Amino acid sequence: MSDEHCRDCCCARSWKALGITEYTGKSIPEHIEQMRSALLKAVECIQVWHNMGMPPKQASNMWDIYWRNAPEMKPIREALTISKRDESREDSPQ
Repeated sequence: MSDEHCRDCCCARSWKALGITEYTGKSIPEHIEQMRSALLKAVECIQVWHNMGMPPKQASNMWDIYWRNAPEMKPIREALTISKRDESREDSPQ
């Protein structure tokens, strides 16, 4: 982070963890929300491809199974759950 304030302050580690190296004018929560939004859009895209060619009811059931059980979806579910700690359940983003 090139901003003088953040170079040595306690939030420097948070900026580094977010991969933010240049000052953008946004706060840490704004960056987290931006990342969460992008991740939700990615999940929507994955869901479209996953459900392609299936009847709607079957697609809904199969997506739910995939969302909850696929090992590659676990880090995504966890990231979305952590970013919204007030959510009490690990629901599909539908």
